[in-house]
Amino acid sequence: MNPQTKAEFGRGLMAAWLTAKGDPKGALLVSGSFAECKRSFFAALVALPGMLALISFKLDAMENMDGLRYLVVELISYVMGWAAFPLVAFGVSRQIGRLHLWARYITVYNWASVIILAVTIPVTLLINSPSFANALGGTLSLMTLVMIIGYEWRLARLVLQASPWQTGFLIALDLLLSFAIESMSHTLAAGGGF
Repeated sequence: MNPQTKAEFGRGLMAAWLTAKGDPKGALLVSGSFAECKRSFFAALVALPGMLALISFKLDAMENMDGLRYLVVELISYVMGWAAFPLVAFGVSRQIGRLHLWARYITVYNWASVIILAVTIPVTLLINSPSFANALGGTLSLMTLVMIIGYEWRLARLVLQASPWQTGFLIALDLLLSFAIESMSHTLAAGGGF
């Protein structure tokens, strides 16, 4: 990792952390340039070991699943998820007159994804552990989803400077996109088609 990437890695994570805490100055830690935005997709590589751990854990819990097929489908879905939302956000940003903030927003969003995954992994492991009460799993999953939506809400409001309606629309698109990709990947991993 070159020194510039290391510096951007630290600034990006700090920007995402401060934004999570509601500090509007957090986003100013990243330049908002398109070049830095492109480099922020390095966050996908930073998060990849965690995602592979989740894939492995989920695969262990599944019976009669082709492990290689599942891994390939999940990795393709992972890449699709990292690529699809920035494109959707680009269109929304243009429509709401915030295109000049899109690169900064996506830069912080990408690094925020690392923080979200860091929270999601232990929750997933806890929910799927044999000693965890099944009745609490749904509640904990819902609480985690609400926390993630709240984080994304704050991110869009502080960094993209979107109105509440615009923020709600953007988050709804993000959720729909995530659910569509996840549904497609489950169908393909199970051996189904479209």
